[in-house]
Amino acid sequence: MSAVGQRTSRTGAGTALVLLLVVVVLGATTALGWWWRDQGAGAARPTLRTPVTSVTSIEPGSRAAAELSARVLSYDWGTFDADATRVEADLAPGFREDYARTMRDTRSEALAEKVVLRAAVRDSAVVSASARRVVALVYLDQVTSAQGSMTQRRDQTRVLVTVTRDGGQWRVSRMDAF
Repeated sequence: MSAVGQRTSRTGAGTALVLLLVVVVLGATTALGWWWRDQGAGAARPTLRTPVTSVTSIEPGSRAAAELSARVLSYDWGTFDADATRVEADLAPGFREDYARTMRDTRSEALAEKVVLRAAVRDSAVVSASARRVVALVYLDQVTSAQGSMTQRRDQTRVLVTVTRDGGQWRVSRMDAF
């Protein structure tokens, strides 16, 4: 075999080895990313694989998620500020800022258009439950009306609601609509 043939066969073997190493590194990185999402940084986001570890929290947590969702997702232009203040007492500290920002963004239009938004729970189901945290899928009907308008808008909404127990009271700590 010539020197050129030997160099080509070694180069081919070297290329295959590099490709194999790239595949192994990508696979390990992907597996680590999945683990990190489920165990590490992503653990705060509820997943459908989270187990029920507290049967006694299912009923009160589910009821709280449903009641609080309807309260959080409703407002009346005439009592907008009082509604927002009242709801903030039902929110975990980490979620209050998100809620306040959303209400600030909504306020001017709601007042100008004299909007009333009412949310009514149709059904809910517990996704996961522990002694201090319940995640529930809540189905709501939202009816939006504006003063002077003869029509109402009806929307069906699904919200993944996380409630956490704080001093014996359930509070909303996360809401993800989809």
